[in-house]
Amino acid sequence: MATRNLEQDVDTLTRTISELRSEIGALAGRAGGAAQDAGRWGARRVGHAAEAAAGEIQGQVAERPLTALGLAFAAGLAIGRFLVR
Repeated sequence: MATRNLEQDVDTLTRTISELRSEIGALAGRAGGAAQDAGRWGARRVGHAAEAAAGEIQGQVAERPLTALGLAFAAGLAIGRFLVR
């Protein structure tokens, strides 16, 4: 009698674990999809911000070409100085 109850408990536990595994798999799949969607949204947002920044920089270079050239030269010197060490 006790053996029969134990076998039933083990069968019930095995079925419950199997159901939990399948539910966890489904949840993981949904979480992965949500993460991909968030990543795509973030990438688009960063892309738009980068395009806006590039447009702003191009406008500044067009308005003040000599200042832009001087800044680029100074930045090159500074980077070169740090890389030599």
